[in-house]
Amino acid sequence: MGKSLILRRIIGISGCACLSVASFGIWKITSISTDSINVERDTSKTLYVVEDYYPLVVGNYWIYSVEDPAEDRFREVRRQIVSHERRDQQDVYFFEDGSLAYRQDGKVYEIDPEGQLNVVFASQSSIGDSYSYRSKGFHIEKRVSAVDTIITAGDRKYEKCLQIITSFRKSSASQNYSYASYFAPGIGLVGRQQLDNDLSETGTIELLKEFGSESM
Repeated sequence: MGKSLILRRIIGISGCACLSVASFGIWKITSISTDSINVERDTSKTLYVVEDYYPLVVGNYWIYSVEDPAEDRFREVRRQIVSHERRDQQDVYFFEDGSLAYRQDGKVYEIDPEGQLNVVFASQSSIGDSYSYRSKGFHIEKRVSAVDTIITAGDRKYEKCLQIITSFRKSSASQNYSYASYFAPGIGLVGRQQLDNDLSETGTIELLKEFGSESM
């Protein structure tokens, strides 16, 4: 599988739920956008957080500007939680796009309609926390690299953001690919960008344009 195909299938809007049955998609950014995510550090240097970095509430919606490498442009993607059920002593939240999510041990597990898994550190996190798993021939690791990040995405500024580095590779290969995700307290994902192997920031993948709640 070529590098371009591998990256195209993994980075996208997250899906949600069961770890054992999930697969992981990949998506490569092939061009650099004029939009950007500016990253700073909060002078308070918080080392541990307990806030909710992914609010699962029926009616919550997120609108993202997502780079489309095939057409060299940005497209708008909207996600909204439309319903909630109690299943096997677990609160499960359903999105309008068919994905679902649930919270467990300070993390949110989400799966999209195709079964692609994303694990999100949502609360009770400190620098260095990590979570590794294997899925569909890939080794994936999530790591909290900062809890005090200030993100400027477009004309908006988000403070005290979690910075999560996701690294992944084919189980049979040594080549690693990485991307950084930024989560703001009380909001959720506000930005994501591809990283080089040395974790330097190289380009924007998606930016939050709007967040809110509607009555369902």
